[in-house]
Amino acid sequence: MFDFKLPDIGEGLAEAEIIDWTIEKGQTVKEGDIVAEISTDKVTVELTSPRDGKIAEICAEIGNIIEVGTVILRIDEQSTSEGNAKKTAPNQDNIEKLQSTNKPVTKTPKVRTSPAVRRFASENNVDLADVVGSGPDGMIVKKDIVNVLQKNNNNTDRKTSEKRIKLTGAGLSAAQNISKAANIMATTSISFDVDADNLATATNNKSPLSIIALCLREALIKHPKFNATIDEENNELVLGNDINLGLAVTANNQLLVPVIGKLNEKNAADAKAAIDDITKRARDDKLDPKEMRGSTFTLSSTGGIEGITTTSTTPIINHPNVAILWVSRFTDRPWVKDGQLTVAKVMSCTLGFDHRYLHGSDGFAFINDFEQLLQSPNSVLN
Repeated sequence: MFDFKLPDIGEGLAEAEIIDWTIEKGQTVKEGDIVAEISTDKVTVELTSPRDGKIAEICAEIGNIIEVGTVILRIDEQSTSEGNAKKTAPNQDNIEKLQSTNKPVTKTPKVRTSPAVRRFASENNVDLADVVGSGPDGMIVKKDIVNVLQKNNNNTDRKTSEKRIKLTGAGLSAAQNISKAANIMATTSISFDVDADNLATATNNKSPLSIIALCLREALIKHPKFNATIDEENNELVLGNDINLGLAVTANNQLLVPVIGKLNEKNAADAKAAIDDITKRARDDKLDPKEMRGSTFTLSSTGGIEGITTTSTTPIINHPNVAILWVSRFTDRPWVKDGQLTVAKVMSCTLGFDHRYLHGSDGFAFINDFEQLLQSPNSVLN
């Protein structure tokens, strides 16, 4: 009998929700057959059978939140052929005994909705089974949950209660990483402003993220200690062979950090295409867990969501990275050029780094080279 345990499907993900079973007890499966669909706070994934055999037991119901390493299926590897099944078929007494000692799994109807709506419903204590979907083919959308909440709020007899939001999945992982960064790392930061007139011209006042990433790539090549991860056990800084740039993206009320791998090998066009593609798929909840692993440096940009002028932040390092860079939107501000006061497009930045491995002199050297690259953005496009 093979115990199929919920695998680790992504860095830092501790649990997942069973969305659907595609098999039933007693069904014969082959290695690679899809057996279940699960959802985390980051992605939805199909699980495949790791063995040939017959489904002996389904150990979780649809809607259950399962921790990584928990047995979700038991597969009888002896029942791989009809001949073997006949030879090992239990008599009626054994069948009755098996039925009395194994709890049957009731497969409830699948609720059609997105992981984001599931989370929203869970956070507001709404049972999706009681919600009528107004989306395509009866799919439950966010406004259906909002309607239920409004109806409940209009019920004057309803008792008020505390709202509690449980940290699970990506939220729990993020909280743990934040705690680690705050309690283990000696984080310091340097905030600075740069004249972004040339950068704005090079991008036709559109999103500058790809050019900023290319400038950042050149600075990281020159300062490899910033493109590194921390080995806490051995107190070592592990320099990256490649520049794997993590991009902080807000999607569905959660923070994701998809990774652009081997940025050092991409030309300007390929880098822009990769950034546009992975940020769009992050917002559409279509990332593979593997695409959120292995970053060596993180870039955070809030230009698209700023409603006021922001001049500095305190970015939290994405442990085990050793550094992070935050950049703001462009704002028109007074600026002195060649001794003359003028108005320039200014971008605010904050470089955060672990002071155990990087010092102030390292930070200023990095910033100086990065600022010069931003002043000549066409140099990274050639």
